[in-house]
Parts: sequence; structure tokens; C-alpha cells
Amino acid sequence: TWYKRESLVNPELLCLDDAWLRTILARQSLDQYPSELLFNDSPLSITYQFAPGTKEDGVSLNVPALLWRQLPKARLAWLVPGLLDAKIAALFKNLPKSYRRVLPSDIAQVWHWRDHFDFASGELFTVLSESIREKMALDIPIVAWQESELALPEHLRFHIKLFHDKTLVGAGRDFDKLEELIAAQLFFHNASKEEAPILTTWKDTDNLPKQTI
Repeated sequence: TWYKRESLVNPELLCLDDAWLRTILARQSLDQYPSELLFNDSPLSITYQFAPGTKEDGVSLNVPALLWRQLPKARLAWLVPGLLDAKIAALFKNLPKSYRRVLPSDIAQVWHWRDHFDFASGELFTVLSESIREKMALDIPIVAWQESELALPEHLRFHIKLFHDKTLVGAGRDFDKLEELIAAQLFFHNASKEEAPILTTWKDTDNLPKQTI
């Protein structure tokens, strides 16, 4: 065979170098659990913590408060590649019974997004609905996924940390409440006639504090 022939010349043909293996595993981990979210080629730091039952459990994204409204919320729904299978499985489990009755009973265990679409390739719920419609001839409306998301475990949604002048001014997973917080802060600045700091480029975020959740 090929191996018998080649191993006579190189006995260590299939031996793996520890350093090489560690490098490969590190790259795979970085791909699945990135340390940054890129927007317009500029990074926002991502941190991770395993702390079930706490507000900090899961994945945190550090964002300048005045840039929060510019961040594409559709991208945040995708979370990170390493947690997307778990998120989609939980979304399936949380769907109304009328849809779960039609879906295969084991779909939450066997559905893998890599088999159906590319990561962050549009609106997550739209992509899910279109894929299910194509593969199973079942129409699941976007609102069903949105309601399902509300019941997700906290670690399957981004924990957003908003900073202003290096100070944490707000945090949470409810995007509507974060919007209200930003609106209130902007009103305060206008009412007090204080000039709010203007961040004109993403490079202005380089001095954000490094936070570990």
C-alpha cells in the first residue's frame, strides 16, 4: 500500500508534531470563538465567560455607546460560529407546537447550519425560514423565530457592554432597552448643553478598556 511503501523511506510519516497540532487547534478555536467582531474592517472586542446563572454568562461585546446605533443588529443575531448550532437547536425547541409537530423530532440535534448556509449571510431568521421552506416545504414566519429567541438561555445571546469615556454606562441583552438608554443619555447631553464626545472613526475605540466577563 501507499503507507507501507512511503513509511520505509519516512518512518514518522504519520507522526503529528505537538506544536503543529496545538497551532491547528488554536486556529480552529479562534475561528469558532473569535476575539473580535469586525464591522467595516474595524474590530470590537469579544470576551467569553462560563458563569451559568449570572448576567455575565456567555459572550460579551464591548461597544462605544455613541456607536451602538450604527452597529448592524442583524449581525448580532448570529452570535459566534461555535455557538450557532446550539442557538439554532434552542430556537427549534422554542417554536410553537404547531411547527414542532411538523418538524422531525430530532431536528434540534441533527440540524447543523454549515450544511445549509454560510455564517452571517444575511438576516438569521430569514435565512432559517428560507432554508426550512426549501428543505421541508414548511413556512415558518419570522415572528415565530423572534418569539422563540425571547426564551433563549442568556448565553445564546450577545451580552452588550456600552462604554462612554472608558466608563461602563450600560449592559444587557435586551437591545430595545439599550436603545432607550442611549436615547436617554443623548437627551441628557443636549439638555445640559454638554458637548458629547464624537467618535468619527472606529479607530477611536482603540482606547476602550479591556474587559473580561
